[in-house]
Order: sequence, then structure tokens, then C-alpha cells
Amino acid sequence: MPQEQLEMLKELMAIQFTVHELVLYLDTHPDDEEALELYDEYAMELQELMQEYQEEYGPIVARHPLREPMEDYWEYIQTAWPWQIEY
Repeated sequence: MPQEQLEMLKELMAIQFTVHELVLYLDTHPDDEEALELYDEYAMELQELMQEYQEEYGPIVARHPLREPMEDYWEYIQTAWPWQIEY
């Protein structure tokens, strides 16, 4: 896996973690405006980065709503499996 792709994948994982943690926090603090703003910011960043990754390297999941329903459905098989990636 090219170094640039690996770095982008690491960034995606970090942002996904952040979004997930913010969701958990907002479950118990739904009126926290600062957390809501952070969630919106990171969720948008995640969506943009996922789009960029998929345009550059192919699908990041088996089927993603950013693609046409059956377009390149099995393309993910051609990429490295999670256990083949050296983090």
C-alpha cells in the first residue's frame, strides 16, 4: 500500500473515531452547542475525506452510498485486506 494511501487511511480512522466519540457524548449531552458544532465539523470532514479516498483509491467499504448502486460493486476485493495493511 502506498504511503500516501496509508496516511489518508489513518486520518480517516482518526476522524471516524472522533465522530463516533462525539455521537456518544451527544447522547448524554444533547444541548452542548460546542459539541454539536464539533460534530458537524468532523462529520463534514469525514464525508469529504471518504469521497476523496474513494475517488483516489477505490471503495473503502464493500458498498458505499456515494457510488451508483451496482457500479464497481466488487472493486473492493482488489484492494488490501485489513490484516494485510502494515500500520
